[in-house]
Amino acid sequence: MTKLQIVNELANNSTIEKIVYKILPNSKNSFDAPDDLVQDIYLLLLQKEDSLIEGLYSRGELGYYLLRIVRNQLLSANSPYFCLYIKFRNKSDGLEAAAHFTSED
Repeated sequence: MTKLQIVNELANNSTIEKIVYKILPNSKNSFDAPDDLVQDIYLLLLQKEDSLIEGLYSRGELGYYLLRIVRNQLLSANSPYFCLYIKFRNKSDGLEAAAHFTSED
């Protein structure tokens, strides 16, 4: 099976989504963006070497690999997901604050 077929199978079975939503309650972030995380993981898989993904799949280790990626992304304060989404949202104003902004401020 090729890497693209493997990623397609994961997407059809919603495998990554299931892993993310299973681990999500352990996250301490109030601004989690699980749909963005799922898309980032698919992108990450597509950027990996074909031989890595195909080898993990053929040995039956791909699920463990995905679990580790999701855990690291959700629970680490140094992960690309945290830096791109959570840190940004923590430092930005909410819509309520932006709605009260006037040109005189």
